[in-house]
Amino acid sequence: MVPASLALVLWGALSAAPLQPLRPPATPSSDPQVVLGRRLFFDPRLSGDGKRSCASCHDPRKRFSDGQKVALGRGRVRLKRNTRTSGARP
Repeated sequence: MVPASLALVLWGALSAAPLQPLRPPATPSSDPQVVLGRRLFFDPRLSGDGKRSCASCHDPRKRFSDGQKVALGRGRVRLKRNTRTSGARP
């Protein structure tokens, strides 16, 4: 058991330090897995018709959405839901 006076000192030391958010380690853009992921994400050959890549709908400039209220599927058919985003907030 920790004496009350020591507990107050420890609590004061812990509460004085600002909490830092946990962040994943930086991954260099030259990492082979990152390079492969980018190639696959932008490669239209992986789609059913060979014409659209993941980036066709999940646009990195639009937070990985398509900016539309409802997504358009293959053949420009309107789908029942929107293109999912990364979940980031503005």
